[in-house]
Amino acid sequence: MTISIFHTKTKEDYSEAVKQLSELTGDSLSSDYYYKYGEDTCVFAGENSLQFGDRSFAKRNYGKEPQLFKVGMKIVKALSDSEEYFIAVGQDKEAALQKLEELEAKVAELKAELTKPVEPLYQVVLPNPNVPENANVFSLRKFTDAEGITKVVLTKVKLGTFTARSNTSKLLTEDEIKEDFEWAWQFAERVK
Repeated sequence: MTISIFHTKTKEDYSEAVKQLSELTGDSLSSDYYYKYGEDTCVFAGENSLQFGDRSFAKRNYGKEPQLFKVGMKIVKALSDSEEYFIAVGQDKEAALQKLEELEAKVAELKAELTKPVEPLYQVVLPNPNVPENANVFSLRKFTDAEGITKVVLTKVKLGTFTARSNTSKLLTEDEIKEDFEWAWQFAERVK
């Protein structure tokens, strides 16, 4: 477990955090320590110890953003599988509004993604009326080479095993087909 860090913006927040953490750790801090860093004051809580410092110290020495603590929140012992010793539960109005704005932005982003038009996908199998059942036919497919470059190629495939649901490498957009194989567009069959 790592040390828990609580950012307290006001003296009241600091005093309440120290009070709750003192009960949980058995250690204490002076209320005067708040004045050293003011609204940047943080309380650092180990399993049995308390210290104070500022937000930049928290980020620099522990590499993490402190938990915001405000009066009205409750500090509790974290679950045994947690990285922290203690966590603050409950939210003040400011934190709740910020979280709501973040969620609304995410919803708007997801809605925009859902309303994007879906480009149709096609498969191209060159017709051959004289092919016996389960014979090989020629088809367009995507192929990725050793350098990671994806190209559309003409390949030989077994007729009976060629289904859109089982092989996405043969699903192509109109632009992909026409880029190098415009003559094959006449054999394109829409599958999605």
